[in-house]
Amino acid sequence: YYLKDDDKTIEVRNLYVKYIETILEFLGQSKESAKDDVQKILRIETHLAKNFMPRADRRDPFKVYHRLDRKGLREKMPDFNWDLYFQESGVPGVQAINVAVPDFFVSLNELLFSDQKTTVAEIKAYLKWHWVAAAIPALPRKFVDENFHFVSQAFSGQKQLETRWKRCVKAVDQGMGFALGKAFVDLSYGSEGKTITQKMIQNIEKSFSAELDTLGWMDDLTKKQALKKLNAIVNKVGYPDVWRRYDSLIVDRKSFLKTLLNSASFNSLYHLNKIGKPVDRKDWEMSPSTVNAYYDASMNEMVFPSGILQTPFFNKDAPMDSNYGGIGMVVGHELTHGFDDEGRHYDASGNLVDWWSPTVSKAFEAKAECVVKQYDSYESLPGLHLNGKLTLGENIADQGGIRLAHRAWVDSQDSTSFASEQRFFLAFAQSWCSKKQEQLTRMLIKTDPHSPPRFRVNGVLSQFPRFAEVFQCKPGATMAPKSRCEIW
Repeated sequence: YYLKDDDKTIEVRNLYVKYIETILEFLGQSKESAKDDVQKILRIETHLAKNFMPRADRRDPFKVYHRLDRKGLREKMPDFNWDLYFQESGVPGVQAINVAVPDFFVSLNELLFSDQKTTVAEIKAYLKWHWVAAAIPALPRKFVDENFHFVSQAFSGQKQLETRWKRCVKAVDQGMGFALGKAFVDLSYGSEGKTITQKMIQNIEKSFSAELDTLGWMDDLTKKQALKKLNAIVNKVGYPDVWRRYDSLIVDRKSFLKTLLNSASFNSLYHLNKIGKPVDRKDWEMSPSTVNAYYDASMNEMVFPSGILQTPFFNKDAPMDSNYGGIGMVVGHELTHGFDDEGRHYDASGNLVDWWSPTVSKAFEAKAECVVKQYDSYESLPGLHLNGKLTLGENIADQGGIRLAHRAWVDSQDSTSFASEQRFFLAFAQSWCSKKQEQLTRMLIKTDPHSPPRFRVNGVLSQFPRFAEVFQCKPGATMAPKSRCEIW
């Protein structure tokens, strides 16, 4: 959004300029002062954007792992007082540091300290803007409305601001999500649902093990290592065994802003306090009420919060074909992430190690390139194609997820029918039903590693021969192409 000059991008930038100007005027600045500050802010942000690694490249874990430590960080950005920075951050002794994008800090040093260095006035304008922008949810209504108008016009197309109670729930989830999550779990998720889900996960893991035996492109040694990684995966379902506590979080009932700032500090310190301590294998990255799931490659674990273990993905009283098509596919998706273009670089213990043989890696890359080209060809809006490289990992996981879930469901049944198989596929498709405005679609195409829902469904099922058989698609039809991409 900073670097491209097509009409749509320029339109968004112009809206952003107007948005910042308006917020600064709300703070008491004159129109002239606000306009001047916007140019200072944009100069800094554009410089940072020019030296930021593209999103698609950041998917390669080797490109974002640079163990430089504090000494190496000083060499990249020598004019910055790193000792004072870490002291003020509350971790004065930290030495072990991964610098994801070293060139970014070289550029930042240039921005702040070169002959054409950024002035103190520019730095103040930049920091003031970002501090206020982060606090807008807790500021008076005119700030909230102006933020909504900008986001709606530029990125979401949303017609109305969310109701107050929804915004409040989101704020609580962000600030103390595990306290909220415990209440959610107590009301919505019982032990029976957890037992069913755990059994489904076991069946899907068995399916992956069986699929390994059928892979002609993977040699026996790599298969052995893949099976070792599969057997080492830790599954977390529903809610954590140990609930995160918020005893030291100060909630100020008279000031939402103070509480917002307190919670930001509290959660930042929660993570900083982990430095130098053993890895907490019981920790969760998502609150239990979150409608999402994830695979953590460095922990080799899958996590399924109770928020996603509900309709349309899961219902303990629903037929199992529907549950496998819904949450079963999600489980298979997260499992496949352990072996996608990014996850495959981590071993059973979560170490960044290339454990695939060169021949197998080359075969995988050729198959992955097929998936890249497949999704590059999809046009979401006129003239706007998907980015097959950016979405590669999620597309691989989607395609692996539906196959694993289908096999696990079939293998767990005494018998199946076309009707129940159709329900399986329909449950998968319905779980991704959504509506988005054009503005949001455009933004997500540029930034989201997931393909739009329409292609997460049709793009996946068109590559799965069994779907074409069940729905009697004629060979060569859109959902039964003559050539298909297949990895897992």
